[in-house]
Amino acid sequence: MPVAERTIVLVAVFTALRASEIFGLRWEAVDFLNQKIWIQRTWVKGKEGKGKSVASRTHVPLSSRPAAHLMEWKQQSAYSKPTDLVFRSLKLSGKKPRSGSQFVKDYVRPFLVKHGVISKGYRGRCGLHVFRHSLTTVMIGEKLADPKTVQSLLRHASSKVTMDVYAHALDDVKLAAQERWVERVENAPMVQ
Repeated sequence: MPVAERTIVLVAVFTALRASEIFGLRWEAVDFLNQKIWIQRTWVKGKEGKGKSVASRTHVPLSSRPAAHLMEWKQQSAYSKPTDLVFRSLKLSGKKPRSGSQFVKDYVRPFLVKHGVISKGYRGRCGLHVFRHSLTTVMIGEKLADPKTVQSLLRHASSKVTMDVYAHALDDVKLAAQERWVERVENAPMVQ
């Protein structure tokens, strides 16, 4: 996968930024020194916006791996001035960001099909947003972070949204929980 496209996917995977935030991102918002990406703008339906909500207009951490990918892309990009969009459209001479829907069609869906996440004929919605759900599910399900931390990473105003909409139970975690329960019941004094 070319560097720009790989970087878009990895930024989505590692940071859980919304597609609108990725395509509205300018280099001045990427703070390599302080390890933060400031969410200042979005790009939705051909227009620049301020962001989904007050809670989402803050920053996300920028750890070393996504920072390295962004730096690699910045060094190769024809558009690397502070006010330049990070992922500009070459077809539009860099005047606007890339099309998120076209990017999903050309890169994300084929990747998800190749790795068995969706079937080739799947017609439902499945784009960059799937990585926000994946981050939530894995971080909470595998206890990599507590729900409040994940809520903060996703920039949700309420942990209810994080837990009820984004977190999905993992089969192996459910099985392990059931096995712990069975062991506890079987070892209870009244069962013996």
